[in-house]
Amino acid sequence: MRTFCAIAIVSSAVLLGAQGRQQVMIEWAQTGSVQSQTKYSTAADITPSNVGRLELAWQWRPKEMSLADQTQPGNFQVTPLMIDNVLYLSTPFNRVVALNAETGEELWAFDP
Repeated sequence: MRTFCAIAIVSSAVLLGAQGRQQVMIEWAQTGSVQSQTKYSTAADITPSNVGRLELAWQWRPKEMSLADQTQPGNFQVTPLMIDNVLYLSTPFNRVVALNAETGEELWAFDP
């Protein structure tokens, strides 16, 4: 669920910023944004005045089957990397997936 929220927030920030001015995408090429993992973003897209207008931009669901009763394919947390407007993430089932950061479209997946 946190994955969906994180992806939704990133997507919402992109859409809100695009409404008012030309937006420069802030990339997270490594976990935690920078090598020191501060998780700080210099983006000023989400402010106290517009945070209440955030909306879900898109949602992605993994295309995996449950292996056991306690194992649910969509029940995981991950910090995606974003490079060149592509989100990269891995699932608990060892799939690596690339998603379009603006639309949520699955670009490709590697399933070992």
